[in-house]
Amino acid sequence: MALTDHVAILTHHALAQPIPNKKKAGNPLHYFAVVAFPPAAQDDLRALLTAVAPGGSLVGQSIRVPRNSQQTKPIPGIPSDWFVIRAATQYPPYLADETGKQLDQVTQTNDIRLKFYPGKRIRAALAAYPWNYQGQSGLSFNLNGVMAVSDGERLAIGNDAANAFAAYSEGGGSAAANPFASTATTVAAQQTGNAVTSNGGVTGNPGADPFQQAGVGATNTAANPFA
Repeated sequence: MALTDHVAILTHHALAQPIPNKKKAGNPLHYFAVVAFPPAAQDDLRALLTAVAPGGSLVGQSIRVPRNSQQTKPIPGIPSDWFVIRAATQYPPYLADETGKQLDQVTQTNDIRLKFYPGKRIRAALAAYPWNYQGQSGLSFNLNGVMAVSDGERLAIGNDAANAFAAYSEGGGSAAANPFASTATTVAAQQTGNAVTSNGGVTGNPGADPFQQAGVGATNTAANPFA
């Protein structure tokens, strides 16, 4: 399978307009998306990373691909065993609605803000790249594109009035139910350790993170990753 075959959940993002990257000198503008991928996407995520890893091995590389339960602050509404990835780019990523029609950041900013919200079901096109910084090497993800798939329950992220009024809507809740509600647990403790072995296998607790945990932003995009 390809990574775009998996329906993911969009969480935090800056897709309509770039924002300053406070983690880099000079605070350069960048677009980003924090995307939650289902456990079934593990092999495809690993394939992207392995393809650009030195010698084709992930051993010794700093990689930030935690499960939601392994984050210091798990994202509410995201299943605990889903992988949460932050991908970024200095260029406008390719955005498409459910029909595949491109949404342009210059002329359709408001449409993009309405279409993509925390909880939106999407397909995300990412590309991995290697980096070296202060003697440390690692792998991170570029954000190439995001395609809308279907509506989902808005996640309780940020100052979202929709969350505050959801309980008072007709029917007693959100119009779009969250199919992941029964499994969306949060775990406060941070798990550590790298469960990736030199032969690409996974060891230890099935709920452990099969990737290492560290990383930086990214800078690149493709014309239409969904063509």
